[in-house]
Amino acid sequence: MKPAGADCNLRCNYCHYLDVAEQYGGPARAHRMTESILETAISGYLSSEQPEYDFEWDGGEPTLAGPEFFRTAVELQKRYARRGAKITNRIQTNATLIGGELAALFAKHHFQVGVSIDGPPDLHDRQRPYESGRGSHAAVMNGVETLRRHGVEPVALTVITAETAHHARRIYHYLKGAGFRQHEYTPCVEYAADGSLASSAVDGDSWGRFLCDLYDEWCSDREPARVAQFDAIMRVAAGVPAQLCALAATCRQRMVVEHNGDVFPCDFFAKPEYRLGNVAADAFETMWESPYFRRFGAMKRTVPEECLDCAYRVYCRGGCPRHRVGNASDPLAAIEDLEAPVGELCSGWKSFFEYALSDLEIKGQVAPDQGIPVAIDTRVIGR
Repeated sequence: MKPAGADCNLRCNYCHYLDVAEQYGGPARAHRMTESILETAISGYLSSEQPEYDFEWDGGEPTLAGPEFFRTAVELQKRYARRGAKITNRIQTNATLIGGELAALFAKHHFQVGVSIDGPPDLHDRQRPYESGRGSHAAVMNGVETLRRHGVEPVALTVITAETAHHARRIYHYLKGAGFRQHEYTPCVEYAADGSLASSAVDGDSWGRFLCDLYDEWCSDREPARVAQFDAIMRVAAGVPAQLCALAATCRQRMVVEHNGDVFPCDFFAKPEYRLGNVAADAFETMWESPYFRRFGAMKRTVPEECLDCAYRVYCRGGCPRHRVGNASDPLAAIEDLEAPVGELCSGWKSFFEYALSDLEIKGQVAPDQGIPVAIDTRVIGR
């Protein structure tokens, strides 16, 4: 759910979502989800048959919508939830706009809060500045401390770029020292207009070195943080599906609802040609079962020949399909016609699996619950 669309108060140098704001036109920071769209989306989703209802509030910067928006969202969830419905709320935020009112609301309603922080101040500020160029690290940590004062323990969401890939040890220990007990590291894989990797993007070899260095620090830590990538691999080893979409078996796991109700299959495919429908006109079941979404979800089952005999395929699942197609005009056709090569990060994943997989498999079999994030609070509500 995108309460403020792609609008954001920061200008991160690797952001892939700014084009979406331009796609909808209008003045900057004018994209807001109305209460009517919010109610239609929530009621429509909660009327569908699901074992659990998972709302993820994302952006841009979702807290631009303000505390009243999220207060209304929770009330609507209570109004439309079936008796005994299991509901999870997560939010991904840069935390610079977190004040006491928002922090108290997130605590009261058990939101899982992921905070975007790219490491110590010098690394973070170069990658995540305000429009003026001023760094945002101090404001992020103010928001983090506000959350903690209200009883919310945020998860660190860290983007790894060409620059920061060489600082795994430093970033891990900084985040641990800053009190983050759960970490999720996301590789930056963006493309220039000519289809080449953008200057901020991490390549496969650098991603592999980062993961190996990170694993060394994690193993030597007497009280290690939970690392999403390691958790996902241990889950698979224990026979449980990976929760990270890049390592999941299908791309048909979620829907993205833009501020105006438009629905897309993925953040990276939030363009008019991939639109599944709009919540004001189309039922979630209809969009979920649409031939296009089924085709989209099946992308991971079509892999290059060299992947077929790879010993690690059960763990990587070919990686994120976007890392294979880049800026292709018709990515689904490129994958289905086997024109797309292996993913940009394939060499890195292979080197990491060669280095650490046997150990992670043992850990996953011995302690499979390590793959279950502890910060998620699923509420059972409903009339």
